[in-house]
Amino acid sequence: MMGDPIPAEDCPVCLCGFDGDEVQPQQLPCNHLVCKACLQQLYQRNVRQACPLCRATLPPGPETMMADAVTLFTRGERQSVADDRNTSFRQAIELCKQVLELDPNNADACSLQGRCFHQGHGVDVDHAAALPLYTRALKINEAVLGADHPSTATTLNNLATLHKDMGNHAAALPLYTRALKISEAVLGPDHPSTATSLNNLASLN
Repeated sequence: MMGDPIPAEDCPVCLCGFDGDEVQPQQLPCNHLVCKACLQQLYQRNVRQACPLCRATLPPGPETMMADAVTLFTRGERQSVADDRNTSFRQAIELCKQVLELDPNNADACSLQGRCFHQGHGVDVDHAAALPLYTRALKINEAVLGADHPSTATTLNNLATLHKDMGNHAAALPLYTRALKISEAVLGPDHPSTATSLNNLASLN
């Protein structure tokens, strides 16, 4: 557990003053503070990831934590004991939250966390909690990968299924339709993902 942060008014990397808005402080395990933007850059650089002040090793970056979250989620799906299964799912959710602290534009973290709330993995089913996570994942994928990327189609299907499960078929229909068009155009009419999109769309009838 981390202690109280070492007081600082400026980020030691960019030298910008912490204002709680554009320059938000992030506490490291060594209790030094850096701004979140600089911390993201430290993780992205292919160098030793360490505190810029004391050189203490940083905790795992968002990519490593996201991979661990997926492993935990997959393990939870395979476990037969309910308590063990729920523990794995809850750990995956917590890692997703930590990933989004470091990388707010991580669509995978949004989608996985949304899936847990949508399907009741480790938590009670909570469609209201899943909706903004799926919506956020879709916006990120559209902005980063493009409107016609297969990952965007997957997120469209997730969001559409959530709307269907909430009884809002009118909202699900255009999302399923768009996902199908992407799969047909990018992956081809005979791809398994296209078949899944067709089945999803047919399920509304």
